Amino acid sequence: MKYLAMMLFLGGISCSAAEIQKNWEFKSGDVSAIQAETDAGDIKINVVSGPSVKAGVTGDYSPDKCEITAELSGGTLYLKAKGKEKKKYIWNNAGCKAGFTIESSAEKKLEIKTGSGGVYVSSFVAGASISAGAGTIKLAGLSGAINLTSGAGKISGYLYSEKFDCKSGAGDIAVNWLASPKSGSASITTGAGRVSAGFPKDSKLNISHKSGIGSFDSDFAGDPAAPFKLDIKTGAGSVKIKKIQ
Repeated sequence: MKYLAMMLFLGGISCSAAEIQKNWEFKSGDVSAIQAETDAGDIKINVVSGPSVKAGVTGDYSPDKCEITAELSGGTLYLKAKGKEKKKYIWNNAGCKAGFTIESSAEKKLEIKTGSGGVYVSSFVAGASISAGAGTIKLAGLSGAINLTSGAGKISGYLYSEKFDCKSGAGDIAVNWLASPKSGSASITTGAGRVSAGFPKDSKLNISHKSGIGSFDSDFAGDPAAPFKLDIKTGAGSVKIKKIQ
């Protein structure tokens, strides 16, 4: 069954002519995954215990420029803030800059995409796929299988993953593991940014790296027999693998 919370598409209707819903609440047990997408607005997702998943529109919202969707279908909560088709000969015809703030319990799987907005994700445990064209990606305790992609924004924060894939075109990458990985792999690639990867001092790492232009420095000697493989590739940035407490 498909539950439609809100789909806002006003067309030629003026803002004053319609009630605009900007906040939603869903039963947590009905939601297993969250997909959120914006053109330019920030997406912030926080872990909050409770019986509900809550979402709200934030940022520079304009009903004349934005189409907002909040829909629960098949266990997935879909949130979108997309720009309407631009009209010719209209001044101040910039795109949609609305974003979302989401509160949920930690076990939801995440799929997040933004064009130029920033993404902040706290300590969810079921993994995530996050893509940002030019905005920053910041993690605060995310765990599980993680896939991160950024065109030019910085990627940073704390995480735990035994299946980690991270790519950046021109932004720096600075990530720290919350615990020593026991097995699995991490792949980190950047075209022109610097890479900093931190691991607890008792970690055992099978390290491989390839750099075009830039220095390489590691606090770990590297162990070819270690069950966790760390592969880092950079085009023009420096690489630092460091021990953390």
